[in-house]
Amino acid sequence: SAFISYILSFGILMILIPLLFKKRQSISMLMMRIYRVGLRDFVIVKRGRCLLQTFYSFIMFLPPLFLLAYPLVNFNYLFSLPALIYPSIIGLAICLFSLITLLVSGSNQASSDMLTNTIVVDSETLNDIYRSKGYTI
Repeated sequence: SAFISYILSFGILMILIPLLFKKRQSISMLMMRIYRVGLRDFVIVKRGRCLLQTFYSFIMFLPPLFLLAYPLVNFNYLFSLPALIYPSIIGLAICLFSLITLLVSGSNQASSDMLTNTIVVDSETLNDIYRSKGYTI
């Protein structure tokens, strides 16, 4: 049931909502006023890149998965549930790899951004980029 609740909530928050909005923003991206744009052309990402980024986010959000069963079982028992602990460990390893990539890269790109050839910018930066290209905002 932990996997079902995780997949259902993730599907709504990270797949359905970004695909409904024209600028492919999740709720957190809307609140922070940031956009994911292509690295070369600075255009808002298309559905394909958005879905690839979402798949990577699905793996990145796995580490707290084993805590979903915490209200039902003893805390020590959580670490003996292989169905929950192994995905959490894999997600944690990928999350650490992404953090190291973010710290090492010159353009502050996480491994998911490098995989999708995108970058995350705030609204002011995106407006400045579009103004320099000659678009009216």
